Amino acid sequence: MSNGNGQAYTTSGQRPGTDDSWGADPTHQTYDQQGSSAQFSQGVRPAQLPSEIPAWSKDMMKNRGRFENNVDDTNQIFVTITVTGWQKPGGSPEPKPGGGLWEPGEMVDVQSDWLIMHRPLSLKAVTFTQDNESGTRSTLELVNDAASNLGNYAQPQGSVQSGGTEESAPSFTLTQIQQAVQNAPPEALSGVGAPGTGPGGLIPASAARTGQPYPQRAVIDINGEIYWEWQSVNVRLEAGGNPPRMARFTCSEQEGIGGSSFTALRIRPGDKCSIYLDTYLVLTGYVSTRQVYFDARQHAVEITAVGMTDVLSHGSVISQTGEWKNIPFTQLVGSLIGPYGLAMKPLGDVNKQPIQRANSMPGEPVKQMIERYANAHGIITGETADGSLALWGKLPTGGGATVIQGVNILIGRETIHNQSIAAGAESTPQPSGSVQQ
Repeated sequence: MSNGNGQAYTTSGQRPGTDDSWGADPTHQTYDQQGSSAQFSQGVRPAQLPSEIPAWSKDMMKNRGRFENNVDDTNQIFVTITVTGWQKPGGSPEPKPGGGLWEPGEMVDVQSDWLIMHRPLSLKAVTFTQDNESGTRSTLELVNDAASNLGNYAQPQGSVQSGGTEESAPSFTLTQIQQAVQNAPPEALSGVGAPGTGPGGLIPASAARTGQPYPQRAVIDINGEIYWEWQSVNVRLEAGGNPPRMARFTCSEQEGIGGSSFTALRIRPGDKCSIYLDTYLVLTGYVSTRQVYFDARQHAVEITAVGMTDVLSHGSVISQTGEWKNIPFTQLVGSLIGPYGLAMKPLGDVNKQPIQRANSMPGEPVKQMIERYANAHGIITGETADGSLALWGKLPTGGGATVIQGVNILIGRETIHNQSIAAGAESTPQPSGSVQQ
């Protein structure tokens, strides 16, 4: 459904004027997009997008509109798949686990007649669990890959209009999606021979700790001391999540004192930790919470840990001026996370367009400022297993696996809708002033 003028999404904004560009030219820029990224179902409502930052360029308007479009279109298809084990297929014979841990951003090929789903989907989040009742499982949350992975598929057609000029964007058809999937290399759909893990297979697989007690267990390493006797394990990884990586462990003892729960009392909030699942590193961070419960018959301990980048959600921007000029997004992020001792890992083709001027608000959390500018550049944030801040740009294919009904799918659930799809989306940013403008 269009907005009545033939456009599915319309982004409008303003930028500073100059002696050569003034009047309606800088203040009435629009980007018209004739179709959504996924072309899956038609829109039902208009929406207006307030831009989080000033409109310094037309490209920022395009990226902001397309990013919102992609988020909406991504959620049109939401599939939850539960499989046994923590590793994706890749062992021999297939589909024996052995391809490394599942990672958000990977492309997963879903084959299920009951879900009427025979297509690749993007892994938005994965939850690893283990307990005495359900055993060892991975729950995959999969979404519409045609919208979420800008590197795999052509973008919707549209045009930019400013001062009477028009700039065309690439054309887009459903056939191109089908051809992209058919022409994808084998490593895009299988863990076998994949160049790495994570988005586009761009993260090198970490070395496995094959000695005991690491195989088929969840192990926490704190200052060289390891803990593995857990009653339940829950580790969640989510693209764009807050936090992007989190783990929760419980242990309990009936009567008496000692055993695993008493040992876990030595773990304290603030302890730096590394967490391994089935020999592979999954989280580098620190213990955030310890909860203890006891009564006359039992005592229990619950430990929660988060990745290193969680501090960015609580710590404020550290800067003498709170202003940056003509700086690429990656350099801006580097200056924001530098005071916290964190590393950054760009994945894929990250937008390199310089930001004319970036400003932080007083007391603004670092993550909030990063997200404001990431939205305008079409970048998704995440975290790698070694605790680095991940920036996802346009991604190549690779790094995923295949799940098949009747073979390695335990539980499948599917939701398809278009309630959040905008028939017309408008973004209205406004630039800040300066001495010259």
